[in-house]
Amino acid sequence: MRFKTGGVGRRIVAALSVLLPLLSACGQTNLRELEMSYLRAAVSEDLLPYASIEIPAIENITRTSDAQGPYLGLRTFRGQAKKNGGVRAEISIDYPYRDGDTVRYSWRMKLPGDFPSDAANRWWLVAQWHDQPDRTHGQTWDGYPGHSPPVALGYGRPDGQDQLAFVYGAPSPGTVGLMPIGRGEWVDVAVEITWSTGADGRARVYFNDASKPTREAHGRNMYNPFQHYMKLGMYRHPDIPGDAWIYIRDIRIRTLVAAPPNAR
Repeated sequence: MRFKTGGVGRRIVAALSVLLPLLSACGQTNLRELEMSYLRAAVSEDLLPYASIEIPAIENITRTSDAQGPYLGLRTFRGQAKKNGGVRAEISIDYPYRDGDTVRYSWRMKLPGDFPSDAANRWWLVAQWHDQPDRTHGQTWDGYPGHSPPVALGYGRPDGQDQLAFVYGAPSPGTVGLMPIGRGEWVDVAVEITWSTGADGRARVYFNDASKPTREAHGRNMYNPFQHYMKLGMYRHPDIPGDAWIYIRDIRIRTLVAAPPNAR
């Protein structure tokens, strides 16, 4: 699961080009405002400056609502156009933090009742945190090595049960454990991560406001000391069949504990 993408600015420009056909229909002339009109259906207002949409075409996204308010639908299907080299439809948020900070990421997600699982259980990510070049040291994507995400949630259906796999670790991420998830209902997910280039890193996964984590892992979770960005939606093996939608709302991120200045 290796890929590269540009910084948040490049991701915004690429995403906006997908939305161009909607401009005349929506009567809007500002591309960024059009993108934000989608993002606002799922992302809290304070995160909009850091957020973008990574989709290959407008058919990979929908904006809808119910009695609880607005939300976004993201779609992947075999044969769709690739985005940044892969089959994906994701919201990307480049939230700033420092090595040593503890950050809480929370959102609500729903798998529809007809969600098409993969019989071979090939990799299928619904959340991932990915490294990027350290812009504070002038690094760019040119020549930057590709890595698998050090923290991720992957979907599968082993033994006929929908599960999320908790993946953790840098430089060699592995599956920590599986967590059952239902269909046709909104599930509250929270991941609290103490980011670290050292052994004191930690991550905890919570479901539905539980006081105790469903899964927990320890150890290094950063490839470099620069902030790793979050992506929610779907990124999956290109040979997986089926037309899949996932629904997301109420994305929130906040720093719980800031590392002392010059702690690293």
